[in-house]
Amino acid sequence: MGKLCVKLPPFSPDYSGVCSAIFDLNCVAVIHDASGCTGNYTGYDEPRWYGSKTAIFCSGLREIDAILGDDEKMIQKVLDATESLNPELIVLIGSPVPMVIGTDMKGIAADIEARTGIPCLGFDTTGTRYYSDGIAEACLALTERFTRMPEQKIPNGVNLLGLTPLDFGSSAASDLKAALVQNGLELVSSFCDGLTMEAAQHAAQASLNLVVSQSGLQPARSMEQRFGIPYLVQIPIGRKAQENWLEAVHNCLNEQKSLVPCAAGGETDILVLGDEILCRSVQLGLEADFGLTADCGCLFGTESKIPETNILNLEDEQKIEEAINCGKYRRIIGDPMLRMLIHPETEVDFFDLPSYCISSKMSGMPPVSCIGERFNAFLAEIR
Repeated sequence: MGKLCVKLPPFSPDYSGVCSAIFDLNCVAVIHDASGCTGNYTGYDEPRWYGSKTAIFCSGLREIDAILGDDEKMIQKVLDATESLNPELIVLIGSPVPMVIGTDMKGIAADIEARTGIPCLGFDTTGTRYYSDGIAEACLALTERFTRMPEQKIPNGVNLLGLTPLDFGSSAASDLKAALVQNGLELVSSFCDGLTMEAAQHAAQASLNLVVSQSGLQPARSMEQRFGIPYLVQIPIGRKAQENWLEAVHNCLNEQKSLVPCAAGGETDILVLGDEILCRSVQLGLEADFGLTADCGCLFGTESKIPETNILNLEDEQKIEEAINCGKYRRIIGDPMLRMLIHPETEVDFFDLPSYCISSKMSGMPPVSCIGERFNAFLAEIR
């Protein structure tokens, strides 16, 4: 994050984003740390962990290893795990200590790949950036390394980019996939909910990429440049907004042009807090279904390359607290953990929209499915 958290717990970091992105793959993943970062990911940032067979390990980095720069111990542990598990992919993930001592994660990955003959990806994650950076880097690495130029396209084929439990609960992910099938679209691959190596290889057969979180933008731009696949940036939140989204999907497929829908904007007393794409999509849903305008309070930075309408960059706790208590907003939508920032004298109605990347298990609330008309009952309370 790079900013001090006084009242809030730190949001999910970049190494958790990488782990979340590769979770469903047949891979051996190793977080290079003593154990704290691995425990943070498995205990707080990964709702799928318990009961799963995913092979995500801790390297057991010791103080003396950090001082001496002894990478061979970690390499040998990876080789042993690889021999036992026979994965299709090996992933090395950095943490704060490797960052401080300058560990070359990509160089070590190249060494391991040369020894095993198994593709190995190294990520210089630091624990000081947000989860969305980690997911974006993992998706980008997977598409650049494994996605092949297709012999032919699937005319109604789409990819989902940026779909992980850190932004979407299991019900929302299922609803989104169901909406595609019900409207005659074929899901080619999902980065990264349910992703397989085979799906990653064939992702370029899709005729459109659907970007559903901030982490999906970078791989979408890369695939547009490499394979000519356009992208649509929106989550279908709200009944009327979903109809508009489906129309936009078909327009993008027919015209083969990318699209970032934007709300009209204007004065408002509603603030939506979260990932930028989620905020923009709620903004579009409020406008389409209820004729309301909202400001987007983006907690993980903003994208400079997409149009801005009522967009606020609130990427540290102080800015979030100032926005919540500035007196402009009477209705706020966001993770329940953000209630901690409301001052006693601030009069505001707060509508809980849990997000795992913010409150993890601590909110005590299940994720809300925000797809299509399921969200209308929630939005109706805001009127």
